[in-house]
Amino acid sequence: MIDDKNATRSSEAFADAPMWSQQDNQKGWQAYLGDAAGGPNVSPYAAASRATDLTNLPPTYIAVGSREVFLDEAVEYALRLAQAEIPVELHVYPRAFHGWDALAPAAAISQRFATDRDQALKRALYPESSLPAV
Repeated sequence: MIDDKNATRSSEAFADAPMWSQQDNQKGWQAYLGDAAGGPNVSPYAAASRATDLTNLPPTYIAVGSREVFLDEAVEYALRLAQAEIPVELHVYPRAFHGWDALAPAAAISQRFATDRDQALKRALYPESSLPAV
């Protein structure tokens, strides 16, 4: 959840997704921000998409399914980070919907996600280590 405005092409395209629909996303933001959700006065500390200056942020890992309401906001944020010269690693998993990895942890795509995530964490936490790849 990066954008509380909930008004991207993917949030419309997957509005009726069985896992984390556009309505679920609106409820989530309202639970977090109350009546401020989607309004003009949301802090970038609460909704990262609201930030105008992304310099000095840490390296970022973003993973998203290609069939979820978060797709466009995740890709746009990754692009903005890259433009601000922040190291960013973006993974878009084809045909994956929100929560796919929890629903089908043995699926090849879930295994790939887990490996990608774990390797990103190892690189971030142990940059000079010779830890073997997962």
